[in-house]
Amino acid sequence: MLFFICFAFIPFAQSLGLILTIGILANVAFGFAYTFFSGTFTAWCVDSLREKAPDIGYEHLLSRAYTYNFLAQIIGGVLGVLFYVWHIPSVGFLIGALLCMACVAFCLGEMEEVKNIQFLEHKKVSLAVITKRIGEILGIGYQVFRNSSVILTLTLVFASYMFVINIVDYLWPVYLKTRVPSAIQTSSWIGLVVAIMLVSTLGSYTLTLWTRRWQKKNGARTHNTTLRRWFIATSLFAALPILALSWLTAHGLDTFWFFALAILPVEYAYGVIAPCYETLVNNYIPEEHSQQRATIMSFGSLLRSLLVMLLAIPAGGTSGATTTIGWAIPAFLLLASAVIGNFVLKKAQKKTLCACELSAEPSALLVAEKE
Repeated sequence: MLFFICFAFIPFAQSLGLILTIGILANVAFGFAYTFFSGTFTAWCVDSLREKAPDIGYEHLLSRAYTYNFLAQIIGGVLGVLFYVWHIPSVGFLIGALLCMACVAFCLGEMEEVKNIQFLEHKKVSLAVITKRIGEILGIGYQVFRNSSVILTLTLVFASYMFVINIVDYLWPVYLKTRVPSAIQTSSWIGLVVAIMLVSTLGSYTLTLWTRRWQKKNGARTHNTTLRRWFIATSLFAALPILALSWLTAHGLDTFWFFALAILPVEYAYGVIAPCYETLVNNYIPEEHSQQRATIMSFGSLLRSLLVMLLAIPAGGTSGATTTIGWAIPAFLLLASAVIGNFVLKKAQKKTLCACELSAEPSALLVAEKE
């Protein structure tokens, strides 16, 4: 809410210093909100789902949620462009703040704590007890994150992809403004916003249909091996067109039409990568560390924010017309992390299966085969 309210106030600021101050405050608020939301909401959904419907995979639930999210963003995106063109952007940000307030009120009443997880066992709850428990959860969560090569690898690939999509989403209007006559900029922006949201919806809907068919056929959650293939394949699918776009722009070739074609795979991948990443990480978090689930999940958004802070300026290029040259930086990072990540994940899954084959317990092998 603070993020939206700050941006709604910026058009009324009279000095550059005040604008920068409000902008920094807004982005700090967004960083906190994004980090906490990406961990807390996912953790609550995963644990609630395992308590109420353990045979349903989280990727199926989340891919459906992203489908609804993208459809809503089509409406919000079109309204945002129109408010900007009509020189009343504050209205759009105020609508966002009001929607946040409504969602907070709804969630406070509906999101009940999971019964099988007790964060505080003390009869007397005080600020000192809560602070100490938070410190313990953060410390243990960091240890689990640091000691798991699989979770580290998944987080690096996801953060690299989020870096790519952040750069693309932030800078495609800048590029488009330099290439499209002002008379048709509004229609071009609206058309591209709708196209972007439609392909993102298509990505999440494709994963929804596939997981629905899988769970109906097998009566179990989707295997980790299958989710890994989706995750890595769509990462490569997003990185390669952006690398090609950067190369064409660097060599002075006309990339206007290829530009539109190149960013669509990036947007399509979002509907697949986010559900697969969150499901895989939660599948690899040990059950005894369920209380640290939110902390472990938040490291993905933390690393993404760090990449944006360190590399956004060089990745943005020197001008709007040549900004796509700098996009090679996040795209190459995504390509490298996806290739390395595929190797690490395959090795970890093979090691788990081999260990269970040597075990005398048939149940362990069954679990490994399902994963």
